[in-house]
Amino acid sequence: MADACDGMLKLNCDGAFNERLGHYGGGAILRDELCGLVVLRWGGLFSKSTVCFNELLAIKLGLEMVLERRSIGVVVNPIALRLCGW
Repeated sequence: MADACDGMLKLNCDGAFNERLGHYGGGAILRDELCGLVVLRWGGLFSKSTVCFNELLAIKLGLEMVLERRSIGVVVNPIALRLCGW
């Protein structure tokens, strides 16, 4: 996975859903170029629908975190990019 360059942030997101247990949630972590924690958010406030939908909600949460920090750039987890079709 690509590392963040000077002044950039690295975003990792994950969403999950266990239909059998009825557990669902997700989160996002934003790190700086030295892998230092910038911000972390998670919760069980996502949808009881599908894993894919919860992944998208986690990506949305992560992108909101990036926008709040007005970063000059961000490296995004490649799995998230494939899920979005980018």
